[in-house]
Amino acid sequence: MSTTARAPRRSLTERLFSDSSIAVKIGLCLALLVLVAAGLTGLSVQRMNSLNTGSEQLYDQTSLPMQHIIMIEREFGGDRGRVGLVPALGSVDLTNQVTELGGRFRDMQSYIDKYAPMASSQESLQSIRTEMTTYEADAQKMFDMVGAGDIAGAAVYTQNTLDKQASTTNDAIAAEADALAEKAKALHETGVAQAASSIRLMWIVLGVASVASIALGFSVLRGVLVKVNAVKGALEAMAAGDLTRELRLDSRDEVGRMALALTAAQGSLRGTLGVVAETAAAVAAAAEELSA
Repeated sequence: MSTTARAPRRSLTERLFSDSSIAVKIGLCLALLVLVAAGLTGLSVQRMNSLNTGSEQLYDQTSLPMQHIIMIEREFGGDRGRVGLVPALGSVDLTNQVTELGGRFRDMQSYIDKYAPMASSQESLQSIRTEMTTYEADAQKMFDMVGAGDIAGAAVYTQNTLDKQASTTNDAIAAEADALAEKAKALHETGVAQAASSIRLMWIVLGVASVASIALGFSVLRGVLVKVNAVKGALEAMAAGDLTRELRLDSRDEVGRMALALTAAQGSLRGTLGVVAETAAAVAAAAEELSA
């Protein structure tokens, strides 16, 4: 009675690829690695684009507005200094001074108008506008006092009213700058968190993909080795003179076809040996009859 050598029960992956050639199986493993690399590259590009968008937001929403608010603060400081000199100069060239300062006030309003779309909030912007308008109105009152010859009164008004309003206006501008700084800090923290999340996600994807690739490669390698060992066992049995051990592998790859050829060779060899045995028996019987 012949015995049959069978490979152990195969996994789902082995059953799926059992009829594929070994080259195809290796190619599939390599294709998976390429797919993983492409996926990681795509993920990296997507995350980099996200970080780039965050960087653009940081510039558009904080860096650029901060440049404008600093310019407004600097220009206002220059205007404040010029206004403060008017009482000291008295009526000397007052008309030209007032005309120049009036032009600078209009420029300041233009700067604020350009800054308006970038403001941290409409409330903060309105506060700057209101305080700036009040300061300009107070400055005009002081100009009128100087024009009327009330130099001493203009100096007192500048110290008691105009300087205080200038400080209030500066505070409004500084509050807007602080709001922009807080916004920049929040965007920066968001960017840092996104970068950390991207790194974690890429490590997770890399880990999962690596495990999947290793598992697939191990499964394919194990399937090939199991079949090779089964063929090896059948060949060793043949070498020991056992022609009854048949090898059946449910596979159509190179090893499976080799197993089929080996099984056919075993059958052919058994048939040949059977014919030889029958012939030898017939010859022995004929010889015995002749000798009798």
